[in-house]
Amino acid sequence: MGHGPIHEHEETVCQSPQAQAQAQAQALSQSLSQSLSYTVEVIHQNMKTTVNVSPDETILQALERSNVHDTLALPSLPNDCRRGNCLTCSGRHTPESQVHNVEIGEEEHGLSPSMKNTVEKKGVVLTCCSHVTGDGVQLELGVNDEVWRSVYASGDDKEGERIRTDAVAKTMRLNDERNLKKWAKKTERMLELSDE
Repeated sequence: MGHGPIHEHEETVCQSPQAQAQAQAQALSQSLSQSLSYTVEVIHQNMKTTVNVSPDETILQALERSNVHDTLALPSLPNDCRRGNCLTCSGRHTPESQVHNVEIGEEEHGLSPSMKNTVEKKGVVLTCCSHVTGDGVQLELGVNDEVWRSVYASGDDKEGERIRTDAVAKTMRLNDERNLKKWAKKTERMLELSDE
């Protein structure tokens, strides 16, 4: 009962001055990080939650840290390359979102300049390589199929269509790998239908 404060005091006394200073610096850093974070509202299929995103982390890192997939009933947060190239992590600004408060990190992305411009013009946020610079950001998750069609689908763009098809196939494969029992049942049904 009365051991809590004494135990804490004993830990502090046993620490070297250097360890105490390091612990204080870490506590201050965490406190500053929390006070310098920005609030982002995240929406998926009419479910909403808010996440604090610090300037030194990507939106995806903050979503993972906050376990948003549980809150939004997602099996996992969509992501793959973590460089923005695959568009799997795509979110979209809502009409109320403060678009200017999101920036694609120059060192984190692997996008060509034209692809970066296309993505930004379409209101797409690549959560894996984007940082928040202010409050008021609202993002809809789970729009990667729509984004792939929007970015890569133009009548003559064979390369874009190939990339989109490859990305869809990879996403389906990864989903099947995560849900082996469901995949096995689906495969058995397909085999039964092909025998008929």
